[in-house]
Amino acid sequence: MAQKLVIIDTDAGIDDAQAIMMALAAPGLQILGITCCFGNTDVDNVCQNVLLVLSVCERTQIPVFQGAAGPLVGATKAFSDHFGTDGLGDVLEDRDPQWKEKLQTEHAVTAMIRLVADNPKQVSLVALGPLTNLALAVRLDPSFQQNLKELIVMGGNMEGKTSQSIIDDTVVFQVHLILYIVHSFLTGPIGSGLDTALTNLQMSFNAIQLYFLASNCS
Repeated sequence: MAQKLVIIDTDAGIDDAQAIMMALAAPGLQILGITCCFGNTDVDNVCQNVLLVLSVCERTQIPVFQGAAGPLVGATKAFSDHFGTDGLGDVLEDRDPQWKEKLQTEHAVTAMIRLVADNPKQVSLVALGPLTNLALAVRLDPSFQQNLKELIVMGGNMEGKTSQSIIDDTVVFQVHLILYIVHSFLTGPIGSGLDTALTNLQMSFNAIQLYFLASNCS
């Protein structure tokens, strides 16, 4: 059975780190690359967090790309410490001083466009954080949505149990950009032909819990 081709776009806090590890463990997925965006923490920390996860999981061959460092509209707000100042709970005393050398030199947005164009109608884009990289890809390449197979977005919160800064991020980054991107996709050259799924925060946490429960029972 052919593997499903995936790009993960992330702001790599603790929850995204778990999601990346789950994807790495899934035999049916081939991760073409991981694109990084600011969100839970600044984009430099996000890149380091992704590189750390790949190193721990011994999957450093997967390319990591640095992307947007701030929003398209409005001033960048102070980052929340919801997941610690570094996005991973501030549990690591030593950070890799050579982490920048391990990143790809290509920008995340151009990498996203290239990987999708090289594999038309085969790539699923899993967007776990702010959708700034995706919004830029849509604006820069009118054929991006035409080439993409599937868009899966983690966004929204049914219960509202989070900090005000996280709520602001959800509203500003996720909801506004989701509306913009969906409008771009629906009015683009392919109409509504793209498969799109939106999962909220609670569904994502439940999926993680079910995954580990199933793993422990097997």
